[in-house]
Amino acid sequence: MKPTRTSLAVACALTATLLPALAAPSAEAAPKVRSTILVTHADGVLALDARTLKPVARIATTSRPTVATSEDQRHFFLIQGDKGLVQIGDLRGTPHLNPLRVNAAKPSHVVSHGNTTAIFDDGTGTIQLLKKSDLGKTSATLRTLSPFPAHHGVAMPIEKGRLLVSTPGKEAGQRVGFARVKASNGRIEKRWNNCPKIHGEAEAAGGVVAFGCDDGVVIYRKGKVTKAYEPAEGPDGFSSHLAGSEDSPIIAGSYNDTTIALINTRTARTKLLDLGLVYGTVAWAEKRIIALGTDGKVHVINPGKGKVEAAIRVIDSWTKPEDFYAARPTLTTLGHRVIVADPASKTLRVLDLETGEVSEPTTLDVEPLGVNAAGPGAGHQH
Repeated sequence: MKPTRTSLAVACALTATLLPALAAPSAEAAPKVRSTILVTHADGVLALDARTLKPVARIATTSRPTVATSEDQRHFFLIQGDKGLVQIGDLRGTPHLNPLRVNAAKPSHVVSHGNTTAIFDDGTGTIQLLKKSDLGKTSATLRTLSPFPAHHGVAMPIEKGRLLVSTPGKEAGQRVGFARVKASNGRIEKRWNNCPKIHGEAEAAGGVVAFGCDDGVVIYRKGKVTKAYEPAEGPDGFSSHLAGSEDSPIIAGSYNDTTIALINTRTARTKLLDLGLVYGTVAWAEKRIIALGTDGKVHVINPGKGKVEAAIRVIDSWTKPEDFYAARPTLTTLGHRVIVADPASKTLRVLDLETGEVSEPTTLDVEPLGVNAAGPGAGHQH
């Protein structure tokens, strides 16, 4: 399938009020890239210095945004799905928005890998590809691919100029697997229809990519696909949200309300860990997996042993809402620090995994709906 190209050269329409005022960093000053905590709220993003947790910038939006971070640890992507807009944030100097805008019907997943960023459009099924060198420009030529019809999906850049792209089924809303697609022309090289309800992706050691399925997790390694199925004796679940680390072969999956799936991508074996209580966000923090329980504790998991090593209280107990979009406590990690955002108290607290100490609360003037660490020391989140 022949790709199309769209030239973008437009000014930024989002209003960004920065502390100090929004301005592109001076080339003469050669400002450093700042490690930053990005707090999303109903009306935009509040950027905090990662060390002091003091506000350094505010970016206003016209709808509730989400954030994905770039693999280069300098940029982040500000996504307004309802407004059909993706913008590029820059952490060099004062966090700010670059002028480039990418428009789509309903952008959802934005994934960067190597020199490529892939923006998937749920509204049309199209994929827009942006080069790393274009992230700071005012205009860029994007390659647009349309290998499959519209669906809630994802495109992940991999090695040798290829993408792994989710594939829809014949029925409306159905998702059946994924395909390997050439980024240069959109040609479908191979399909794997063994991942029903495909949702959620993560990277593991050795360049492995994993996708969550209705009946397990598929593992892609250098053109070969294996599958880790759910244990037959386990309860019903669906690993729809995955967390991985390039330093470990193990992927963590949000299996059900109380259980985490630990998938060994080398052996394709799955171990289920029942925390005994409802939990929320699951993430990696250096060599440990962490989960935020509704008991207000951060549960620290040894991925190799599949056991909880510690449970440290950080916030008050909370109840997980049924509405996926409703406010709830969330967390992010920066090295050995776990930053927990609590919308009930409008605060951030930091857990130091090396000492077990929890900081005094940092009060926010917004209700935090999401939190992402970005910049040096932060992991890659999308």
